[in-house]
Amino acid sequence: MRTLNNMRKDAGLDISDRIHVVYQAQGEVAAALANFADYIRQETLALTLNAADLQDPLVLLTVEIRDEKVTLALRKA
Repeated sequence: MRTLNNMRKDAGLDISDRIHVVYQAQGEVAAALANFADYIRQETLALTLNAADLQDPLVLLTVEIRDEKVTLALRKA
């Protein structure tokens, strides 16, 4: 959630702006994102959080979580 909120900030979005988020992840990280999707959406004001490719992302970032690479992308809703 911190990474997504930092991505929002870096993109110049207002705190109240709604977003769409997609991710590419494997293993435990993918399972955690799926299991906690409702909570993550609520905390980041995301309308969607899906494992997919996002067309025309505003911000795209690859991070490492628990030794697994995760690509996150978001755009304003």
